[in-house]
Amino acid sequence: AAQPDGHARAEIEFSVVAWDGEGNRVNYTDRGLALNLSAEQAARGLASGVPLHQEIDLPAGEVYLRIAVRDGASGRIGSMEIPLKVPKG
Repeated sequence: AAQPDGHARAEIEFSVVAWDGEGNRVNYTDRGLALNLSAEQAARGLASGVPLHQEIDLPAGEVYLRIAVRDGASGRIGSMEIPLKVPKG
């Protein structure tokens, strides 16, 4: 959402859920973010995305990460699943 000062405000929810190879949930994390972006940051974010850093502990073996992002203003949701092999460590 454009603000009178030229900045853009965005509210997003970000969730990561880890599943093992048998379909059992092994860990998850989620958080909400309120972003206040300059016009330049907003344009860059629309063109190439907004980088976020999220850590999650995972067990060794085959794990599937399901990542979902929800835009608070529009209610739109996007998700993807990533298969991983986590080494023993």
